[in-house]
Amino acid sequence: MIALSTPSDATTPPAVAVAPDANPAELHRAVAYYQQRVDELGGANVKADSIISSIKSDLRVKNEGFDLLAELQESIDAQMPVEEVIDRTLEAINLRLRMDRSVFLAHVGTGTSFVPRFGLGFDSVTVNRFSGLVFEFGEALPNKDSYLLVNKGTEVTPLIADLQTRLGVPFFIALPVVIGREQAGVLLAGRYKEVKPFAPPVSQSGVSIMRAIAGFISVSWANANQFAILERMVQERTAELQAEKQRVERANVDLEVERHKSESLLLNILPEETATELKETGAATPRYYEQASVLFTDFKGFTQISATMTAQEVIDELGQCFNAFDDVVERYGLEKIKTIGDSYMCAGGLPVPNGHHAPFAVAAALEMQARMLAWQAGKKAANQPFWEVRIGLHTGPVIAGVIGTKKFAYDIWGDTVNTASRMESNSEGGRVNISAATLARVAPYFECVARGAIVAKGKGEVEMFFVERLRPEFAADADGLVANEVFFARAGSIRQ
Repeated sequence: MIALSTPSDATTPPAVAVAPDANPAELHRAVAYYQQRVDELGGANVKADSIISSIKSDLRVKNEGFDLLAELQESIDAQMPVEEVIDRTLEAINLRLRMDRSVFLAHVGTGTSFVPRFGLGFDSVTVNRFSGLVFEFGEALPNKDSYLLVNKGTEVTPLIADLQTRLGVPFFIALPVVIGREQAGVLLAGRYKEVKPFAPPVSQSGVSIMRAIAGFISVSWANANQFAILERMVQERTAELQAEKQRVERANVDLEVERHKSESLLLNILPEETATELKETGAATPRYYEQASVLFTDFKGFTQISATMTAQEVIDELGQCFNAFDDVVERYGLEKIKTIGDSYMCAGGLPVPNGHHAPFAVAAALEMQARMLAWQAGKKAANQPFWEVRIGLHTGPVIAGVIGTKKFAYDIWGDTVNTASRMESNSEGGRVNISAATLARVAPYFECVARGAIVAKGKGEVEMFFVERLRPEFAADADGLVANEVFFARAGSIRQ
């Protein structure tokens, strides 16, 4: 028999003893007391298990959130377009936080309207309707720290009902995505069913993770915007530099064209070697040439005939003749010196000395006569007046170069020049008159006729010779006035 002492109340544990006269009522009371204690202990264990389970779940959510953020951080860089940032973020939310649907609502206009721009977990029909969906959030998300958490126990507002119906997610969390001071959009993720009855779709830890994700999108978006701004600035600057480069290139082309024109003009005035020296040093030193051949032309009857012509007609006729002479001078490698009135002056053997200056200069004189004969024939056919050309040459030493600092002109000086001028003035129309010094250098190539000693002004008696023609083996025409390739090869090989 168990004997129980009498407790003061039911919560006081009764004393237990073995007694033969135990009271049944006391025994029942003791049994009830210990049963109550057992129940209390069992409830405490269940509560502890529930707390532990909740903590574990919370830790799991946090770990998955941290993994999600780390994954986003690793996969997203500053140069990634914001569209791809959001797509990857929504995919990570659905996968890591076990959401059924997630969507980004972009801010439009200046009010509180938002439209779906990116979504994951939606069927094609809903996605096709995205462009027509507009949600008015009003003051539902007034600042970056606010959020909207919806479960069965949440009071349904028109906005919540609209989101649940049109996006098909009855339980969701929505958070603002803020860039600077402006709300760029709303990040929304939800489930079809509650995880637990009347429990929100995410725990407080999940809210923190979602906030972090929204912040991550904000930072990524800001970075993307900043990168886009920088990229645009780079593109604009690149375009400016490209335009500047093209402008500079065009300017360089223009400068090169002008430089070429200037050089061409300079080379029309000065020999190339003299022009180069003048550009490089600012001066061109006159040079002494031991041997050069100087050629003068003059038109017989020019004064009388030009008196019957207008000034323009005179210029035109002289231009035709002198242009023909220029072609001949270039063909034979001579250097044009100048024209004075109706007189034309050129020379061979300068500015670069050579050994063939005399035969080349005499051959040029004959071809000038040939050109004049052709010109005269046209004038005769038109019954127009014309003039004949006298040509004279002499070979000897000269000084050539540029003197002065204004209006540069290449010129030659010396007794050879004066003698060549006397050869021309003592020539006859349609004839080429040369000195004995020139004949000594050209006799193998030309048929010449001695004129004897002729008195020249300031010179006394001077031996002169008419050049009749090129020898047949050196002539390209029957009249012997144009040199052939054999002449150029043979005479051109003469050394000084």
